[in-house]
Amino acid sequence: MTAFIPPPGPRRLLYLSVATRGLGFALWTTISVLYYTRVVGLSPGEVAAGLTLAGLAGLAAGPLVGRLADRRGIREITLVVYTLQVAGPLLALFVSDFVTFVGVAVLVSASLAVSQGLSRGLVGYLAGDQATTLRAQNQTISQVTGCAGMAVPAIALHLDTPGAYRTMIALCALFLAASPLLIARLPHLPPVAAPSRGARAALRDLPYLAVCVICGVLYTTVAISEVVLPLWIVRQTSAPPWTLSVVLVVASVALAVLTVPFTARVTSLTQGGRALVRGGATALAAFALIGLSSGMPAPIAFCLLLMGVALIALAELWVMAGEFALSYGLAPAHAQAEYQSVLSVAQSLAVAITPGIAVPLIDTGGIAGWLTIGLIFTLAGALAPLAVRLTKETV
Repeated sequence: MTAFIPPPGPRRLLYLSVATRGLGFALWTTISVLYYTRVVGLSPGEVAAGLTLAGLAGLAAGPLVGRLADRRGIREITLVVYTLQVAGPLLALFVSDFVTFVGVAVLVSASLAVSQGLSRGLVGYLAGDQATTLRAQNQTISQVTGCAGMAVPAIALHLDTPGAYRTMIALCALFLAASPLLIARLPHLPPVAAPSRGARAALRDLPYLAVCVICGVLYTTVAISEVVLPLWIVRQTSAPPWTLSVVLVVASVALAVLTVPFTARVTSLTQGGRALVRGGATALAAFALIGLSSGMPAPIAFCLLLMGVALIALAELWVMAGEFALSYGLAPAHAQAEYQSVLSVAQSLAVAITPGIAVPLIDTGGIAGWLTIGLIFTLAGALAPLAVRLTKETV
């Protein structure tokens, strides 16, 4: 178990902070939309429009706050952002119309988007050359607590009363409140002085932005598993509806168990680029199996879907290993939070636009649509070593 949990000290505190935030935001993600529609009385269209506006605001804030954290002290800026995260769910209890909903949604989305880059930046400041190990440990506990956090609201969903929904939101705020208390116990992390010459903003580092785009494309397996795959199983296959739950549980367990040992094998920039190549090629094989499940008898369709999702999990492991190695290996010591925030924005944008592209492509193309998406993944992965070489040449 010691490989999965950091030793006592600042890294353990950050790890526990990730765990409590994972619980809180899993609760929020599961319950918030239903709370706004069933308790507040907003229409699904209003909720969708408000969340879109809030998401855009959050993405815009990430790199700016990351740069501020690198200049003023990442512990202090993170403490402020994590405290604001607690305010979001609490204020949601007082939402009464669309305008107040948008205000709260912007606060929640902005603090969430910003906190992802700050959390990754803290890993870089605290762990140094062991950053990929700590990031893998944090990723694992985030997956575990996220699954637990999504299970708890089942009680509120069953009761389906305003009091039950409000209780879950208050519980979400309680979990989130633990996070800044843990961050407050971290030591001050003084900013690293930028070099007098050659320093540049992450958004002007074109080779690094190319790496971010590649990682963003490969990261969209998240959206494919959560949005595209459920629609495919229901609309295009004869597999029983519970197939989705089974295959996703298998994938989640595999990721939770294998993330730490898998990422430990990828430590250099060259290895990181090669890992992304493997991730893209593995995704193509996964999508081909899923595409073949259409028109098959239920038992065969189930087996193909199970093998396909298992390969998606393997692809995600390769992608995480490559992304962790590259994101910390390429980020300058004085700009960890800024660079991690830019990568987080690229991944969030890619996930946001994927359903609008992938769902109609697969609905109309079937297996050809799946293969097209797989080829995009393969191409993105194949470009990773070139992008890494370009980035190294500009350092």
